[in-house]
Amino acid sequence: MTANKTKLSVTVSPDLLAQIDEEIARAPEGATRSAVVERWLREASQRRAVDRLAEETARYYRERTSEQREDDEDWAAVATSEYGHAPTRRRK
Repeated sequence: MTANKTKLSVTVSPDLLAQIDEEIARAPEGATRSAVVERWLREASQRRAVDRLAEETARYYRERTSEQREDDEDWAAVATSEYGHAPTRRRK
């Protein structure tokens, strides 16, 4: 990902800069502070997306109506009677 990048200047505390530099020392030759910070930001962004999805899923299940819960239970009963257990997704 080298194309279409925007330069960003940030100020960090000395302890965080030390962590960035330690990461560079452990990384393959040619690693840069920018690359480390970008990777950290990307990982944090992905974690936030996963956390948001988990929160939305939990909210969905918490806020279901009685009718929706009964419908889910009916579908689970059908799946259990059809398969002898609740079906699981096949992994490729």
